[in-house]
Amino acid sequence: MRLVEGSIQRPITVFMVTLGTLLFGAVAASRLAVDLLPDISYPSLTIRTDLPDAAPADVEQFVTRPVEEGSASSRPGADALGLTPGQSEVTLEFGSSTRMDLASLSVREKLDLVVLPREAKRPAITAVRPLARSNSATPALGRGKTSRSCAESPSTP
Repeated sequence: MRLVEGSIQRPITVFMVTLGTLLFGAVAASRLAVDLLPDISYPSLTIRTDLPDAAPADVEQFVTRPVEEGSASSRPGADALGLTPGQSEVTLEFGSSTRMDLASLSVREKLDLVVLPREAKRPAITAVRPLARSNSATPALGRGKTSRSCAESPSTP
């Protein structure tokens, strides 16, 4: 009963303690880190090589196979993806503890030793970065809107 009697006798003190608690909670909530997309990294590299005006069979024989064999010496497990006319994509997957900067350097060194047709463009090595912002998706949000505000706002049919 002492707490109730003390609260009734000192209403300004109760108000100040309540206000201080609310202020502390607001400051703590504003500094709380909340990510809609957590940091994700895939330990893989994609090697893309263009061979203009070539059939898929020629791309596979003269580009994809040499690239797979050359890069597989640095890391087994090369997968050829989507053979399209004039283009070759080879994906290398690495272990989760692999330092991707060193792996990329090693693969680039191995690719420099691969003999490709004269018409083939230099292989481009890219790492998968899922948090990289797409320029094509940005205008769809509208002027002054962020992806977070669009995600939190209720959708209307």
